[in-house]
Amino acid sequence: MRPAHYLEIPDLWVSAGHLCVGRSGMDGGRPARIDSFRLTDTTPWTAEQHGIVNQTDMLHPDHRLLEWVPYEFRYRFHCDDDACRGHDMGLHDWEAGQSWRKFRRTYPAHRLADVLRERWWTRTVTPDRATHFFVGNIAARPRTFMLLGVFNPTIAALTAPRQDALF
Repeated sequence: MRPAHYLEIPDLWVSAGHLCVGRSGMDGGRPARIDSFRLTDTTPWTAEQHGIVNQTDMLHPDHRLLEWVPYEFRYRFHCDDDACRGHDMGLHDWEAGQSWRKFRRTYPAHRLADVLRERWWTRTVTPDRATHFFVGNIAARPRTFMLLGVFNPTIAALTAPRQDALF
């Protein structure tokens, strides 16, 4: 019988490597090791891309325009597979881009990369956190995967006793 946990997270992947053999869809799990995080420069949107991203909607004609983010947030990690050579994936999460939008209004430009690194590396990948990645691909490129999200509960939350049912 499994021990009771307040928050139970199944091990969704045994190996992230199985994602790279043409399977499409979404998956996720906790990497065996997260090696690094880095910010890389991105190419500005073309006029066509800008138009697609910011097209109007009949139901919401006054929506706020989405801003281009000049960085790609990238993690390098290894899965449990002994044959794993490592994975280097970009994080395509709205929250990451939104953190850039917020921080650029709060911090001077020369500190922005350090503040983003502190948020997405120093505070996210720590010994007391069980960092998980959500991974997915695009139907047009089924062998190309990207990080769709980061979930990092504390290890204490994963091992805390589950609350009894209220009803």
